[in-house]
Amino acid sequence: MEMTVVAEGLRFPEGPVALPDGSVLVVEIARQTLSRVRPDGTVEVVAETGGGPNGAAFGPDGRVWICNNGGFEWRQRDGRDVPGPQPADYTGGSIQAVDLDTGVVETIYTHCGEDGLRGGAGRRRRGSRLCGHHPQRRHHRRGPRRFMDPRAHRGSADHQCLLRGDDLRTAYITCSASGTLVRTQWPRPGLKLHHNPY
Repeated sequence: MEMTVVAEGLRFPEGPVALPDGSVLVVEIARQTLSRVRPDGTVEVVAETGGGPNGAAFGPDGRVWICNNGGFEWRQRDGRDVPGPQPADYTGGSIQAVDLDTGVVETIYTHCGEDGLRGGAGRRRRGSRLCGHHPQRRHHRRGPRRFMDPRAHRGSADHQCLLRGDDLRTAYITCSASGTLVRTQWPRPGLKLHHNPY
């Protein structure tokens, strides 16, 4: 597959979300932000979430809902961000909602019943599956790794894909470790997500 690099220098991007102007929202886990990548590759911060935002989707209220794993310790390896264990001051994960017009971040949930939301690498704890997964995100067994040219995302261990366009075949793929967002034509059409008509 032929890849076009849309943006570089992102800090461990995940969770791509389509916007009507052709922009793509991504969470930057290491930067702790929800960021907008414009069609020309310009990146701007929409909101600072804190912790470790690692999934995003439009909710029924029109806000972008964030699954926040609570954060990692980060280190650099060959100029790239590499997540480590949870930090010593880790307090847990959360579900947040971001108003795109104002950038206001509201924390909606930090617990499910008595269990705190937790996510990320390292220790498995009760409630760990409640956070760190992507609302309305589709993971395909024959996903981006199967079809991508490894030269286009060398060293990038985690990929997430957004399919957009009239035929839902224009794929925007986050390559987390290399800090890039790439675009390609997907070999078959995708499915529309709930609450996001773009």
